[in-house]
Amino acid sequence: MFYDVAMNFVIGTILMVAGAIMIWIPNRIFTGILIASIVFLCVNGVVLIIRFVKNKMNKDFFFSILSFVFMFFLMNFRYLPQWILRVNFGGYCILCGFACFVQLVINQINHIKRNFFNFVFSFIYIFFGFYLLLNPDFHTDLLMRAFGIYFMILGMRYFGDGYEGINPLTKYKWKRKVRITLPAFLCAFVPDAALTSVNRYLEEGKPEDLNTYKKDEVVRLKVIVHVGPKGFQKVGHICFAYDDIVYSYGNYDSDSFHLNQTIGDGIFFTVPLEKYIPNMISAENNSIFEYGVYTTSKQNALIEKEIEKIRQNGYRWYTKIEKEDGYDRFADYLNEYMAEHDIDLAELLCRSNISRNYVYNIINGDRNPGREKIIALCIGAGMNCSEINRALKIAQEGILYAKDERDARIMIAVNQGNATVTEINLMLVHEGLPILK
Repeated sequence: MFYDVAMNFVIGTILMVAGAIMIWIPNRIFTGILIASIVFLCVNGVVLIIRFVKNKMNKDFFFSILSFVFMFFLMNFRYLPQWILRVNFGGYCILCGFACFVQLVINQINHIKRNFFNFVFSFIYIFFGFYLLLNPDFHTDLLMRAFGIYFMILGMRYFGDGYEGINPLTKYKWKRKVRITLPAFLCAFVPDAALTSVNRYLEEGKPEDLNTYKKDEVVRLKVIVHVGPKGFQKVGHICFAYDDIVYSYGNYDSDSFHLNQTIGDGIFFTVPLEKYIPNMISAENNSIFEYGVYTTSKQNALIEKEIEKIRQNGYRWYTKIEKEDGYDRFADYLNEYMAEHDIDLAELLCRSNISRNYVYNIINGDRNPGREKIIALCIGAGMNCSEINRALKIAQEGILYAKDERDARIMIAVNQGNATVTEINLMLVHEGLPILK
């Protein structure tokens, strides 16, 4: 936690300083970038020529010539790097604007309020992106200053994230962050490129054992990359397996799909490795890359601790088949939770401060409780914030929202553990806030 908060402040500071320099001396910054690019292309071209002489690979010769040609253009046509920067930055801004818009849609679907800043950032990004792409008179100094302003805004957002990490009212809030950088975006195509390369190698008919191990030790941790032949499958998907149990996270809830399956609820699931791989190959028509990672006993303990943390922070998700059997009703959810965690009715009544008859009617499915009673019952059952929000979603009620002061106080009390409704109500009275009724 401390590391993440500290890195947010460090990165924010670096970005704001870099942005200020770009605004103050834009011409010198551009000249420095230009000179560095020319030097890099020259060195790269020489290295590729030397490698071509040694290995006689035609691609090395081709890319060396390409490096020298591009270096020549940079030395003689100053407008070219300016145009490249302008077009790429414009496209990047449009991409960021679209990402902010998608986040806005997700927030609306989940009934999360206060989306003003997401809307503003989305509009600014898209407007600025198209302005860069469609305005050919956008000169170099102005472009560098635009970079500077962007870096300073991004730096302020990092400062904001850091502040939220140390603010007790917001440190527990549910956040979805979208930061798209060009290197990460380009990395999306690496799995497909790797698959193409392997297939091309195999087509040559050269014998090769792809199941080789450096050691005879048992590998407990495995990283699995699977990639398909078309569509979004080409981007690939990464999961991991520990002790032959696969842990995967992705958009698996078909009932939550929106915008032609581009967004949906994230689902974390586990499955035995011997069942996962055949399904990926036969049902999904994917190719599998598996990488074993040797781990020490200390590392294994840390892995197991993180896996348990993920389990505790999650809540039970019901598949479509389960929902058809009625498992998406709040009463069933509460009954199953009490059975799984060995919670008796007397404990629930004591901790929730709700009358026996009322609880009986809810458990039997004869009464549908409102938001207040659901929160009280969930607290009485000892649920964490994620599990409470799951219950509220099942009942089609608004989830706990960290920017609402009353909800934030309840979330803090729940996260501190072992809180009863009576204790939380006393805290709410002390803060001058409405109690749970």
